[in-house]
Amino acid sequence: MIRLNTLRTWALLTLGLLAALTSAWTSAQALSIAAPTPTPVPPTTTPAPPTATPVPPTVTPAPPTATPAPEFPSSVGSIAGIEWQWERFVSGDGSAIEVDDPARYTLVLGADGTYQMRVDCNRGSGGYTLKGGSLSLEHGALTRAMCAPESLHDTFLRQLGDVCTWTMTADGKLVLDLWADAGQMILRRG
Repeated sequence: MIRLNTLRTWALLTLGLLAALTSAWTSAQALSIAAPTPTPVPPTTTPAPPTATPVPPTVTPAPPTATPAPEFPSSVGSIAGIEWQWERFVSGDGSAIEVDDPARYTLVLGADGTYQMRVDCNRGSGGYTLKGGSLSLEHGALTRAMCAPESLHDTFLRQLGDVCTWTMTADGKLVLDLWADAGQMILRRG
């Protein structure tokens, strides 16, 4: 009996709501039909201000930068065969992750288009593509040991997968830039 009364109440409420919506819609249509159309107002003309003789812009040369621009190596030979140790990550927003033990996170690019890596307690390899300043690393085989909770294992792997360009600094560090200005991985020679 309670269920039947609840169902009847629901049906009556639904019908009442539909009737109210229909009435509101009909009223809105009547208002829009009866609304007067505005009379266009002619635009007023304002005299144009007197024109001035254009002044050429003054060009001021930029001051020289204190830090030299990073070198752009021309071939993989300048970075291949070297063990690169992950030193830190600088995010696009300026925050940084300092790696406590860079020797636990390494990358070695081979001249044959493959790479080897150490990812904390795991080891892995894969392939890479290098074209000028563009670099992409494709993940391949990876051991799956359980590293310590404070490990940067997942961060290192995710960032390597997001690498898009590379440069060398004047002091010989490898800088791997991530997509969408997400940050830079800084690696030193091992």
